[in-house]
Amino acid sequence: MKISQLLYKFSKADCHEHLKAWQDVFIGKRSFDFDHTLKHLTSIYRKMTTAYNKCLESKDNLGCNSNIAVGAPTTLCAKSGHCPGALLQDNVIGNNKAYYIPNHSTANKILEFSSLKNVENNETAADKKYQLPFTFSTGSAIVSDNHLYCVKYSTFELVKFNMETSSVVVTKALPQAGINPCSAYSYRDRCWDNQIDLAQDKTGLWAIYATPQSGGKIVLSKLNPDDLSVNVTYHTDIVKNKVGHAFMRCGKLYTTNQYSGPVVLNHIFDPITGITKSVSILLYASTTYYVDYNPRTQKLYAWISKNKQTQATFSILQLHTA
Repeated sequence: MKISQLLYKFSKADCHEHLKAWQDVFIGKRSFDFDHTLKHLTSIYRKMTTAYNKCLESKDNLGCNSNIAVGAPTTLCAKSGHCPGALLQDNVIGNNKAYYIPNHSTANKILEFSSLKNVENNETAADKKYQLPFTFSTGSAIVSDNHLYCVKYSTFELVKFNMETSSVVVTKALPQAGINPCSAYSYRDRCWDNQIDLAQDKTGLWAIYATPQSGGKIVLSKLNPDDLSVNVTYHTDIVKNKVGHAFMRCGKLYTTNQYSGPVVLNHIFDPITGITKSVSILLYASTTYYVDYNPRTQKLYAWISKNKQTQATFSILQLHTA
């Protein structure tokens, strides 16, 4: 996105405080060295993007209330009909691009589309295709700040892949991850599918997994997005292969009861207090795979299966209490 476009998005979001500060730089109330600005354009762009996202968060009336309901799905991929795999949007950068991983288990390519409505299981229809030099677990992937974060298939290695340069930035093994037998979610009978799940919320990048020491219970590690090192680790009392899916939202872990319908959110774990809260929030009435939360769009993304296998986004709605 061009800087002029980002400034326009500020104004449309009515984020006047942030807009004025950056307009002062680019329109002239604050003098600056133009050559110096060009040299540091990437840094300026990222700072503007961060400021814009913070502005939108400040206007988010959903906030981090866990008293939520899940809205009806918006079904995508209608042209192709059969669209197994995972659907992603950038968790940080505010554009409309959608990324589709066209394989239900493992993959080494990602298809980029200009918007969600254009997504289909057709390589020739994609605006861009990323061919990765390794195979990764489909359900582990997220896109953040033009980088793909994923787990290399059949390993415990986390990978950060730069989508602008199509190059691997860093690879790092997650300490003590994985157990034998399987520590995948309940819907995968092959142990290497989702041994490690990656997630991102407004608090940062997370790894969801289990270890021999945890006895198969979910372990949460907050990751440094630059080098994939572990910053802090939390232990839960939720058995990983007994839940269908898990994702992070507002610093809390959400899990589902199963993958076949009806699918409900059944646990919310707060790593700060160490408390697991039991809930029953209907997600979808039929089979659901690869549930992921995007903190920028505040939507859940999932592969749903009802008659035909397709992709969908789910709006998260706040319940109004008296």
